[in-house]
Amino acid sequence: MLLDLQPELLGLVLSNLENQVDVSRCLQSCKSLLALKRDHHLCAQWLIKQRPLQAMILAIESNQQATALHLLKLPCPSCALTAVDNFGDSVLHLAAAAKQENVMVELLRRPECRSMINHRNRNQETPLMVAAENGFLNMVQALTKQEGIDLDAQGRCGHQYWTALHRACRYGHSAVVRALCQSGCDVNSPALNNSWRPLMWACYSGHVECVRALLEHPDVNVMAINSEGMSVFHVKPQYNVAEIESLLFVHLPVS
Repeated sequence: MLLDLQPELLGLVLSNLENQVDVSRCLQSCKSLLALKRDHHLCAQWLIKQRPLQAMILAIESNQQATALHLLKLPCPSCALTAVDNFGDSVLHLAAAAKQENVMVELLRRPECRSMINHRNRNQETPLMVAAENGFLNMVQALTKQEGIDLDAQGRCGHQYWTALHRACRYGHSAVVRALCQSGCDVNSPALNNSWRPLMWACYSGHVECVRALLEHPDVNVMAINSEGMSVFHVKPQYNVAEIESLLFVHLPVS
């Protein structure tokens, strides 16, 4: 079967196979390799233990979801699924950033990947933060169902340190806000750098539905203060001022 491969592909594979186990693994996978001719090089890299993450990165970044799923069906070292790139991103981070939902589901079936659900990149971001910031509801729901997921981890976003909920509130992803609230995250989590709460960011950013979703949660504290001693009532919304202020004052505690 190896002889059916393109000459340059055959040379690439053979030059990187180190022992009989690698050769056997490659032979068993050649039929699958030939089934996806346009992606031969990615498949070959996946079989070579030094290059599997690079192959997955290329497949995801070039929006080749079918290829990424195909790669995951090929045999590869377990370390490939726990490797990270130069920025510290795991394959879960990459799938979350590229909205590769089917790839994410397949990755989460692998125990190696599930062990990486709380892995942080160089910005201290987890895959959940990436999915929440981009508003990818299905990915957020899939990740929050994983045992041991850290719902309240904080990572850097510019000069801020935010949880997944902070990010969803800042960027107006109300469905993600509701999903995170339902998953049991801390709705009053103070940001590490300035103690701003998710509700403060939702109000400041003018996202009415995010504000509404948070205020519906029984544990939300509208009187929580930040590092400057300000509550959400001191935060001036950039948009939808009247509607947001109306929602807030309904929840103002009666003295």
